[in-house]
Amino acid sequence: MKFEFIRNMIIVPINDRKYLIDTGCGLSFSLVGENIDVVINDTTYHLKPHYVAGKTNEALAHLMPGQKIDGIIGLDIMSQTNLSIDYLNQDIYFDLVKPSYDIERFTIPFEINMGHIYIDLKLKAGRMQAILDSGAEIGFVKSKYINLEKPIDEYDDYSPELGQMRGKIYLMDEPFNGDGLRVGILPERYEPFCDGILSLYDLVRPGFCSFNFELNLLEFTRRFL
Repeated sequence: MKFEFIRNMIIVPINDRKYLIDTGCGLSFSLVGENIDVVINDTTYHLKPHYVAGKTNEALAHLMPGQKIDGIIGLDIMSQTNLSIDYLNQDIYFDLVKPSYDIERFTIPFEINMGHIYIDLKLKAGRMQAILDSGAEIGFVKSKYINLEKPIDEYDDYSPELGQMRGKIYLMDEPFNGDGLRVGILPERYEPFCDGILSLYDLVRPGFCSFNFELNLLEFTRRFL
């Protein structure tokens, strides 16, 4: 199905409702104050309101003014269906499909822990254990992975947990993207849980990726424009 792509976030229309696809969220839930049902691959999933719904709606209102999002589809549902995302053509599948293009292909093992997808990257600055978040506009990493003397831009973001977030953007080298990833400094609150939170789109852009939840493998390919 086609999706809307707003600030690196994936919005899918299903049965006259809109859902945010969020690999950074372990739980699917309703944002409309009542139970709602979403049908994926002929299976009905029941989404209940969650105590973080108010803060999530507030964050989405800042990030996507005028957009009404009815619910979050998180890892609890994705892990039962698998997931393929074609960022270039803005198509999403709750299944494993082959890309229509294949210029260079990478496969990365992942693990799910505490409701998050974790990957390991070997960087010049050392090993990084990072969370992959399809709901993140930019990434955030510990300061040791970036050159703090060379900011390239500034960001204005909003987090359900932290509220308004502003800071400097840096380029971080990583083994799959010669252009580097745009990242900010990871807030201290997240440091005990990971070395970084990476935007899924920034990692695989402008290409295609698939999550095989049976084998815990992320595969992605890019098409250079």
